[in-house]
Amino acid sequence: MAGQIADYNNITLSKSLEDNISLFKSIFEKDAVLRLRRVSVRNACSYDCALFYMDGMINAEILNESVIRPLVTSNAERKEDSLVGFIAKQVLFAGETTLYDNVGDILRSVLYGDTLLLVEGCSQAITINTKGWRTRGISEPEDERVLQGPREGFDEAALLNLAMIRRKLLTPDLCTEALRVGRRSDTLVFICYLGSIVDKRTLCEIKKRIKSLDMDGILDSNYIAEQIRDNPHSIFKTSGSTERPDIAAARLLEGRIAIVVDGTPVVMTLPYLFSENFQSDEDYYLNYAVSTVGRLLRFICFFLSISIPAVFIAATSY
Repeated sequence: MAGQIADYNNITLSKSLEDNISLFKSIFEKDAVLRLRRVSVRNACSYDCALFYMDGMINAEILNESVIRPLVTSNAERKEDSLVGFIAKQVLFAGETTLYDNVGDILRSVLYGDTLLLVEGCSQAITINTKGWRTRGISEPEDERVLQGPREGFDEAALLNLAMIRRKLLTPDLCTEALRVGRRSDTLVFICYLGSIVDKRTLCEIKKRIKSLDMDGILDSNYIAEQIRDNPHSIFKTSGSTERPDIAAARLLEGRIAIVVDGTPVVMTLPYLFSENFQSDEDYYLNYAVSTVGRLLRFICFFLSISIPAVFIAATSY
């Protein structure tokens, strides 16, 4: 079997463990990194189960200590009606477990680093948060270096980027909405804003445009920026971008909206003002007088650079 994740949204699991294993084997028949681990539990409650996960995307220590070891050694007395509910709530040590019967939802979890647990006789599966892929780490962006201010930048992992924004804005007013974009990439896109100060009409329009995107894949925030801009042929920027959490947080405090795309360190901010072209990331960390003079000089130099050549050509020609 092959196709997009949306093709599996209407498929549900059966109660046969072997049928479910065959289903996922057929879906990933040409995927060399998918791993299958069968476990036979013979303790207070006996059952057979199977684990599916993507090698390289999970934390092996979490899998061994929080999933496999509890399954094999637990002698907990069953207090839940369903077997999967008993395993999820009384056996596993994992911090986050979710029950699914829809194959499309299960595929999204497994492809994002979760471990799938299938149990004999159950038409529901358990997905366990075992994410553990390597990241580049937090470092200062090369293109946005400053002499004063924080020395941290966004990473390619969207969840880590959201955590860095949250560290800057410790308020329940910070809202984060998740969308899936891209027919084949099924990329996670997060829309961040401060609920009490954001412009609701702008927010609704941005969500409407992102949801209407019909593309095979979204690999960078610029894919979205080019598709949702008001004038596709304009030579001017219509959306801001930054790799610094402090800049993203500052723009959120101004009532703007940040769009975090999984797989890229570049966060898009909307709406974008032309005056931002004359701002420096260091302006907020310097004395107000110095920053003001710096911005005025940038404005003056900009207008001089676009007017003096034209005046000179006009004077020499006429």
